[in-house]
Formats: sequence, structure tokens, C-alpha cells
Amino acid sequence: MQVWSGSKSLTPDHKFEATELILDESAKRLVPVIRPPGLNDVAMVVWRVSVTTPECPRGREFILIVNDVTLQNGSFGVREDQVLVLVLVLVLVLVLVLVLCSLRSRSLRSLPPYHPAGRFLALPGIRLDSRPPTRSLCLVLALEPPPSLTCSSSSSASISSDDRQVFHLATSLAQEEGIPRIFVAANTGARIGLVDEVRNKFRVQWKDPLNPSSGMEFLYLDEDTVDVLVKRGMAQVEEVTASDGTRRSKLAAVVGPDGIGVENLRGSGKIAGGTCRAYRDIFTLTFVSGTSVGIGAYLVRLGQRAIQKGPPILLTGEAALNKVLGKKVYTSNYQLGGTQIMWSNGVAHEIVANDLMGVQAIMRWLSYVPARRGAGPPVLLSPSRKLLDPIDRKVYDPRRGPDPQTVYDPRMLLTGAVDAIGKWRGGLFDKDSFHESLDGWGMTTICGRARLGGIPVGVVLPEMRSVTCTHPADPADPDSKEQNVVQAGGVWFPDSAYKTATAIRDMNLEELPLFVLANWRGFSGGMRDMYEEILKFGSMIVENLVDYRHPIFVLVPPGGELRGGAWVVIDPTINPEHMEMYVDPSARGGILEPSGIVEIKYRRNQLLETMSRLDPEVASLSMQLTTAPEHERRGIAMQLKARQELLLPLYLKVAEHFADLHDVPARMLAKRCIHGIVDWTWSRQFFYARLRRRLGPAPFLSSPSL
Repeated sequence: MQVWSGSKSLTPDHKFEATELILDESAKRLVPVIRPPGLNDVAMVVWRVSVTTPECPRGREFILIVNDVTLQNGSFGVREDQVLVLVLVLVLVLVLVLVLCSLRSRSLRSLPPYHPAGRFLALPGIRLDSRPPTRSLCLVLALEPPPSLTCSSSSSASISSDDRQVFHLATSLAQEEGIPRIFVAANTGARIGLVDEVRNKFRVQWKDPLNPSSGMEFLYLDEDTVDVLVKRGMAQVEEVTASDGTRRSKLAAVVGPDGIGVENLRGSGKIAGGTCRAYRDIFTLTFVSGTSVGIGAYLVRLGQRAIQKGPPILLTGEAALNKVLGKKVYTSNYQLGGTQIMWSNGVAHEIVANDLMGVQAIMRWLSYVPARRGAGPPVLLSPSRKLLDPIDRKVYDPRRGPDPQTVYDPRMLLTGAVDAIGKWRGGLFDKDSFHESLDGWGMTTICGRARLGGIPVGVVLPEMRSVTCTHPADPADPDSKEQNVVQAGGVWFPDSAYKTATAIRDMNLEELPLFVLANWRGFSGGMRDMYEEILKFGSMIVENLVDYRHPIFVLVPPGGELRGGAWVVIDPTINPEHMEMYVDPSARGGILEPSGIVEIKYRRNQLLETMSRLDPEVASLSMQLTTAPEHERRGIAMQLKARQELLLPLYLKVAEHFADLHDVPARMLAKRCIHGIVDWTWSRQFFYARLRRRLGPAPFLSSPSL
């Protein structure tokens, strides 16, 4: 977007087009329509939108699903579940026009006012037509009403059976076409309600009609209303005799219309399952723009990838929890599901400050994703088809930075940095192309997406610096305290191992080639870590690599090391069809670190034998000790021991160096454990060639101008 911000090759008329889709209840599908705004009778509005983006200069399409909060307060019903999102989506649409399509700068103050009758904002410059789509993603928005609208506690942005039907159809449409599905969420869960027709007509049979405090016997309908309500399916009754001997039509069940009770829960299960299947089939992303409760929270998680603006993601609100606990423990829903919770536990992949940044994050993520399932990665080039970052340049080595003695930020391997003389040096990937996700969770692992020669790729690597993991105190437990746990860099802990497995799974489903910059010393296997399932999460890394269907390049970076179980879970034999492994000449790999293997396999006795073989003085004293008279041996032994103690630290270093020679790249290559040795300085050019080779001949990889 920034690259094309000054381009004059595109005109606003070709940057944003939308066609509304409505629910055809007879055919149970979505059909296009051209109509004035405000005529929808379902609180879910859907558009097929076409936009032009830098990585898709010929345009890409998506399905935009929006809650209309002016209809049933934007709550989800049976029909709405099939369709999804309006009033604030119009703000989103405007942002799409402004941010993604490079329109002329336009102030938000120039927007027309909110139109209650039309139930949406009229947006200038948007043309509605019925053109067939070329590039699609399904954008599902469930948004909170404007401040001027008042919502009842029972239905405000809640989910009913109609909403679920719309949501389900929109998701199915995205799956059928293999296009992304975006869900912008702000809801209060399943819609609840009571049957007003029965509430206004029922009567109470008291045990003592003159004394209501004696208690209620049952509810009933009188003779004037029972036939009408039963015939309309509003209620079910049974004929009984009251304690006073009168015959009554006892109210046995209140049925009423669809969309007020358990049928909403059944619909919630349907869209939950559909969302889960959609995640496995197409690209799904959720932007939590407003509070998301109950089934809404589950939809956020089942879609896996989530961007959170600030409002909480909840299962139960603070008021309900306080009633259960019998006292006011929680003061805000933000304590339960705010960004400080969801960002730290990996539910939210990214945090943004406002809706504009949320839309930017959505489109940035989409820029790495194929236009359709199986369409190939969207290659980002300049308008003149040139690479934005030369592929044949050198790659920056952070060990040669301004302060080589300090542990560097491993992100510099990807992004580059300013060197010791103040000049910017590029990293492995294209300049400014790396974007990190899940950075608040499992912080000893770094994951994100980047570009190499314009081709989008996934990236996983370790954090080499120590990090602090904070576990907040629970207000419901007076004895709980905030805990700060320090985690060493270059080690997989339960949270970072789970994060690694999650990132690999996401990137596989996004059809991204994967780069793993492997510099792990192993897994943390203490008692707490074993209890927190480090073994399970480490195994998940292998499981997700086995399922990976796109090129995987494992590289041990300069000065890096790959040891023990860390090597095992990313060894290329896990998925030999798609995995390749390379190492830098300065990298190391083995079961244990040299100091560890010397402790076991090169002990003191072996060190003394080596010393006797190599040091002339020790060899001479040892010979004298065996031939000297008895009265001289004591003095010779003391001299020999003093010499050995003097040389022992030096020979310990010799032994460690000898053990280290077993871990060098030359031995790895000789034993065919790796595919090659790659100098980091020229790794960018090498991996670009390998990436193009593994992706094979495809139109989207037509040779750019270098």
C-alpha cells in the first residue's frame, strides 16, 4: 500500500465495487440484488466486494457480511446466522476505500450523517452492480450499534437462529469458492426472549385465591384465549382440576416463534462447526471490534486467527460471575477478556488501537494469502514489475553489529538493521515485509509472515534473549498473586512450543512456504514444564510438520545451534517431500553441547591420558614415576599432580573443541543429515532460487525485472 501510494495508474472508479447479496429462503442460498438501502428484513447484510490491492493489481474480491444494528439491535437470529454485518461495516468499507485502494485523501468529517431510515451510511464513490467476482474473501462483521441506539439487555447484538442461517450460508459460500472469510465481531451471544402473546394472557391459579402469599399452584389460560394461542402454536396446555375443584387449561409449555431460546443454541452449534471446518478449508480471520460474548467468543477462537481492538472476548460477563460468587469480585469485563488477557494467552494474534488500524491489519494479513484456495501466493512487485528489494544483495549478520558482545534481537536476521558504521543493512527478507503475530504469547518463539523476492512466506525462529512471562492474580481467589517467570532464550517452553505448532498449522492452511531459522538448544523439561504438557506441545510441532503441504526450509543461522530434541522435531525426514535443511558454516548441531558431552564421554581419566600423550613434561614425569626408587616417587607424584592440575583447564577446552568438531556442518553434510551448507551473507539469493524452484512453474511466478 505504501509502495503504491503515489501511483497514478489506477483510478478511484476501478478500486471499489460492491454487490449486495440477500437470503433466498426458498432456495436456502444467497442471491444478488440491486435495491435502495434500508430494505433488509434480516439483521445481517452481505456484499460481494471487489478491490484493487498492490499484490493483486488486477483486483481481488471478498464477501462482506455485516450486522445491521438498526434491525433487532443487530442481534443474531436463525435467518441472520445465514447472512452477517452493516452499520459499522460501512465505516469499515470507507476505511477499505481509503487505506487499501489508495483513493484521494478524504476526511472522516466529510461522511454523511448516520441515516436511521436507511439504516446505514451512504458512502460516496461506491458503485453497486452485479459483476461476477474475480478475487474473493468472505468478510463477516457482527458489530455494536452506534452510541445513539439503545439496546435491550436481552437482544443487543445477540445471536438468533436467523443470524446463524445467514452466517452459515456466507461461510459456506466462501468455502465453495475457496475464498477468505473475514468476521468482524461485536455481539452479546445467543438471542433470548419471551413470548409476549402468552405473557399478556396467562393467569395464575393460587392455592388460596384470597391469600397469594400461600403460593402458586400453576399457570393457565382462560377459555377466551386458550384456543387461539394453542392453534397458533404459541403454547401447549393440559386440562387439569385445580385444588378448588375448577377445571383449568394448565399452561404446560410456552412454544412461541423461532429465535428466542434453545433453537438459538442449536444454531450456534451449527455455525461453530461450520467455522471450524472453514478454518481447515479456507483462510479465516476475525477482527474483534466490539465485545464478543458466548457463541461469539467461540466463533473468534474457532476461526483461530484473531485481531482484537480492545473490547473483551467473554464467555460470561462480570455481572453474572459476581452473582455466582455472591459478591462483587470483578469490576469490568475487561478483567476477564481484555487485550491484556487475550494477547498474552494467544487467542488474539494482534492488538490494534482502533478500527482503522484493524482494517489495515486485515488487509496486511490478506496480502500474504492466495486470492483463492490453490491460486498460488500473491507476489508483491512494483507497478513496473520490479523487485522492491534486490535479491542479490548481501544479508546482514547481527554479530557484526554496533555491540557484537551483546545478545542481539533475532528479528534483525529477518529485517536487517543499522550496522556499526551507521549504514542500514538488509536482512534475509524484503525490506519492511516482516510482520510478527502472536508476539504477546510464548515469547521465546517468534513467528510471523514476510516476503522473499515478493513471494509471501511464513517464518518461525527462537528469541535468544531471556523473557519474563507474567501470570496475573485472579480477583476471585484472595490468596492468588501475580507471578513473573523468567524464561531462557533459545529454549522451547510449553507456551512457546504450542505457539510454534499453532503457527506452523496456520501457515500451512494459508498455503505459505515456511522458513524455520532453527537456533534452539532444546526443550525445557522441568517438573512444572512436564506438568504443563511440554511433551504434548512438542509432539504437535512434528504432527503439524507432517501435514505441511508446501516448501519448508530449515536453516541454522550464523552462530546458531540445534541440539537434541529440538533437532528431532524439525528434522527434514519428518516430511522429506517438502522439507530441506541447511546450515551456516558457523552453525553447530548435535545431541548435546560440547561441555555436556565432555562431562559424559571425555572425563578426567581420558583428559589425563590425553595430557600424558601430548604434554612432554607430563609424559616424562609419568615415566619417571614408574622407574624411580620408592623414596623418590612421592616427590615425583607431587610434581606430576601439580602439572596435571595446571594443564587440566586447558585440556578441558581442548576436549570441548574436539567434541565441537563432531557438530560442525562438514560432518552433518558427510552424514547426509542436511541438504547443504549456505553462507548467510548470500543466503537471500540462494533461498530465493530454491523457493522459486520448489514452487514450480506458475503464472504468479513470472520472472520480475531484477
